[in-house]
Amino acid sequence: MCLLYFLTKNRKVLRDGISVSLIFFMVTFFTLSLSSDARELYALPLLLPLSVIAAAAVPISVIPSFSSFLKGLSFSLILLLIFIGLLVNLPFAFSPLREFVNSFVPGYNPDINPLLVIISLAAPLAVLIVIMKTDSSKTPTVFYFSCLMTIIWSIIMTLGLPLIDYSKRYSDVFSQIQMIVPKGECVISQGLGEPQRAMLHYYTGIKTSRVENGSLNESCHYLLRQGKTTTEKKSFHDLIWSGSRPGEEDEFYEVFKTH
Repeated sequence: MCLLYFLTKNRKVLRDGISVSLIFFMVTFFTLSLSSDARELYALPLLLPLSVIAAAAVPISVIPSFSSFLKGLSFSLILLLIFIGLLVNLPFAFSPLREFVNSFVPGYNPDINPLLVIISLAAPLAVLIVIMKTDSSKTPTVFYFSCLMTIIWSIIMTLGLPLIDYSKRYSDVFSQIQMIVPKGECVISQGLGEPQRAMLHYYTGIKTSRVENGSLNESCHYLLRQGKTTTEKKSFHDLIWSGSRPGEEDEFYEVFKTH
């Protein structure tokens, strides 16, 4: 409602071509609203049209003092983030740092990827060169803020990518399920999200029948349950395996032998 109110009060925004972003936002939002499994993750594509619409309303003002501050902050952040990123990825990192990382992501073994290191150095350096060649007394301050965000994301998505990939991937968890469930066995699932169900089929070839859809096939001998906590009370099924992704606190998986 706030977005529609803003657009009605600022008709120039629509005339400037922002209507395409608005249509994209509304169509995507309506489509996501029809999803049977509503998750915040699905709404991420909405950030793109919202950013375009919001950018049209940003005042193109020049604040030299703040621009100079952002210049210095960009240079400092490059050094700090690259230093931290390299430390986290060094195989021979000192034990306190390794213990700190493993407290959040158990079992993570750091490794240096030369390509990611090169990109993590080249991308921020290119942005920094552009920043230094601009005149802070004439360039809009929002330009420096955008460059700062670009630097942060470029370093996180290069040096931080191995750690993020290790903590978020499903291959390790689902490969354990594949070792427990015999090939070709029927599996029913309870609470298993749509993305997780697709990843399970991708990594293991197991395609589950969902309890939520009324699938209670008596010939299925295995039940896969996804939940935010593990089962505390006794069940009439036999629990044969439970696990989660490294450091995950909101997604737990359990495999039961039904009969």
